[in-house]
Amino acid sequence: MICIRTFFDAVFSLRGLASGALFIASCSSFYWLAKLLIAKRPKRELSIALDDRIPFVPAAAIPYLSSFVFWIATCAYLSALDVTRYHRFLASGIMGAMISCVFFVAIPSEIKPPPVPKGFLGFFIGAIQFVDNPPVNLFPSIHCMASLLSVLAALGVTPAPWVAVSVIWAALIVLSTVLVKQHYAIDTVAGLALAAVCWAACSGGVFVRLAEILSGWLFSIPFLR
Repeated sequence: MICIRTFFDAVFSLRGLASGALFIASCSSFYWLAKLLIAKRPKRELSIALDDRIPFVPAAAIPYLSSFVFWIATCAYLSALDVTRYHRFLASGIMGAMISCVFFVAIPSEIKPPPVPKGFLGFFIGAIQFVDNPPVNLFPSIHCMASLLSVLAALGVTPAPWVAVSVIWAALIVLSTVLVKQHYAIDTVAGLALAAVCWAACSGGVFVRLAEILSGWLFSIPFLR
């Protein structure tokens, strides 16, 4: 009961929401920077035979869009339980986003989005395509990277029930990236590998220090202390 209360107190606090916003802003800034840099450059498809066998599943839009809730909840919970682990999570995300930006510019890629279906699920597919149409900056997948980082950050710090939820939630997000045709299969593998590398590299060092500075500035705001 205490763990559940701690979780909800963290997630629904201004400090918790701000910690999640910082993570998302730090990662997405490099995504949009790369998008500007490759706007007029030709882009390639990175499909393999497996991609042709993966169906388009509109219902997968729900876990895909829920990724932002997942990352914010992870940040909020970590910042309440273990700020050092939150700094490592933020540092890993920043490092991964910077590396991803290099790949986005070096290997511009895109995928042809499927037609938006009618009905309830079509609303969610339409929302995804409205934000990013056509889908670019595919390799590696930041969705997959951030989701695996969320699991790695939870291990050994958060209670077992949240770890289990994180594993299931992250798996659904990874699957959704290919089921809604926002990524190729190779993008997901690259995103997961990048997460593992960045997590291992950010046990200390300049990126952790950067995360400490950014979060220190954010949490110095009076109503976020």
